[in-house]
Amino acid sequence: MNEFQIVTPDETAAAQFMTVVQAEDVSIEDWSESRPGEEYDNCVCSFGLTQLSSKKLNRVADFLGVALIYVEQDI
Repeated sequence: MNEFQIVTPDETAAAQFMTVVQAEDVSIEDWSESRPGEEYDNCVCSFGLTQLSSKKLNRVADFLGVALIYVEQDI
């Protein structure tokens, strides 16, 4: 399994990405209201586990317009 983090503008985009990559153990956190500072405006940070490789995750992220922050392989 590969652990990953994404940042999206809203929860809908995060949920769509998680569905496409068949993510497990998903956490979707809306930081726009829970964190102070302008850098978190309209920011949803999400984490999950998937069988997809980092290369495939990058392709999906690019296609959906999602920022893939990191992929940690073989968790």
